[in-house]
Amino acid sequence: MKTESVPLLTLAILALLVKAAIANPGAYTPPPGSTERKAILDAYRAEWTTPDSIKDVIFVVTHLKVHDGWAWLEVNPRSSDGSQRFESEQGLLHKEGAGWKVLQRKSGTTARYFKNLKAKFPAVPADIFPPA
Repeated sequence: MKTESVPLLTLAILALLVKAAIANPGAYTPPPGSTERKAILDAYRAEWTTPDSIKDVIFVVTHLKVHDGWAWLEVNPRSSDGSQRFESEQGLLHKEGAGWKVLQRKSGTTARYFKNLKAKFPAVPADIFPPA
């Protein structure tokens, strides 16, 4: 192999790695007000039973990560006027077609819970979950 072709090979490999990184950037948080964030929260809200004592529920998001059509969120539900607060919840969602579907909802989690969740849904990217 000629020594001139080594730098070209290195550049070609680097270009492929950069392209792969751009195509699959990893987990990200959709910004407040974005269409994607609204769709995820609306799907979660549809699964949440609002007590008769409040008209609207607001989710204060403490964690939301999305990757390859999977989302993990952690929210603190409260009434829209802030007078009532409810237990924090977490949820796993998957994008199906044009919408999001809630696969799991839970209050409180442990490392074991995440291990079992990963076993049940092996396609879930680990980087959507909060750090241990």
